Amino acid sequence: MISLAPAEFAVGAFDEGAALVPVTYVAGHGECAHATVSLLMQAASFITGAVRAVDGGLTIRNA
Repeated sequence: MISLAPAEFAVGAFDEGAALVPVTYVAGHGECAHATVSLLMQAASFITGAVRAVDGGLTIRNA
């Protein structure tokens, strides 16, 4: 697997960050891609001007 994380991230930094997110893990590339691709489907043609947070529930937790 190819890591796209910057070199300054320490080992375990993602684990520490994941503890702050309600789903308790950091999303993979595929999960973020699915959120984007879903907006390209014909079924999403009525969605306009919406903001979708792909943050594992962090936005709701901090509301």
